[in-house]
Amino acid sequence: MRHILIDDSLNQYKTNLHCHTDYSDGKLTPQQVKDLYMANGYSAVAYTDHDIFVCHDYLADDKFIPLHGYEVEITENGDNFSLKKTCHICMVALDENNKIPVCLHHSKYMFMGALAHFDEMAPFEGDYERDYSPECINDIIAQCKNAGFFVTYNHPVWSLENYPQYSQYKGMDAIEMFNYLSITEGYEDCNHQVYDDLLRLGLDIGCTGNDDNHNGNPENRELDSCGAWTMINAPELTYSSLTDALKKERYYASMGPSILSLYVEDGTAYVETTDAVGISFSTGIRHTAKANASKGSFVNQASFKLRKTDQYFRVTVEDKRGKKAYTRGYRVDGLI
Repeated sequence: MRHILIDDSLNQYKTNLHCHTDYSDGKLTPQQVKDLYMANGYSAVAYTDHDIFVCHDYLADDKFIPLHGYEVEITENGDNFSLKKTCHICMVALDENNKIPVCLHHSKYMFMGALAHFDEMAPFEGDYERDYSPECINDIIAQCKNAGFFVTYNHPVWSLENYPQYSQYKGMDAIEMFNYLSITEGYEDCNHQVYDDLLRLGLDIGCTGNDDNHNGNPENRELDSCGAWTMINAPELTYSSLTDALKKERYYASMGPSILSLYVEDGTAYVETTDAVGISFSTGIRHTAKANASKGSFVNQASFKLRKTDQYFRVTVEDKRGKKAYTRGYRVDGLI
């Protein structure tokens, strides 16, 4: 039996699932963000301003989808922010008609421009008080998922979080494999090791590539934009088609190469990619493999034999510039 994980008969839509505008602490308007991302080949952006949930439906057309979202941050107490651990989580509405946020507050936590746009939000009940604890963070994740949101765990390196913190978080749909803003600022927020930690804990979690763009450099508004993306494998460019692909786990994270197809058949994983210098195979145990291109050439496909003891497998593709793409981790149970 063939298990299709990335389907070459479907389209691939370049998407940024983490974005800030002048509705919170970003510098560009929602329209300017759309123009910038469309000019760089993106088909969708999730507008995830801090602590405010405003939907920009007016930006939608047959070539661009604005996904509805917001970001919350749960931060340690203390006076010196540079020392404090913080957990940032993005929510993206899976139903375009879902416009009511959860776990927000009517007067606390809002960033900069959010207060000026507060009246554009749909009314919501209650004031959610945040506490930097795994209990509070897991409660936010659970409430947002129950309310129909796709939940991502963001930039753990920038957040100063490590294993004792993130190993206690449960239920998020994905982790940011790349956070391009953090990378441009010097943080090594390429999080394959954090991702493997979570997969080895048994979490069923995907990985995304996102910009977290704020466009705050007046000399180069594109500095933190269009450097990482989540490639969504879907039949058409509609809101429901994109979010259905997220639910079906048909997406991957990239800063360069494309993964054209991936399937498992008779206990072997087969992958096809754009030009690569290497295609790596990782698992939950000490079992790896790699297809390397010979000098001066490229590799575009590879196959890897699965073992029942692997727990999960994932594929990494590297292009000639050193840019990488990562699949999610796929549980071996049910595939062989």
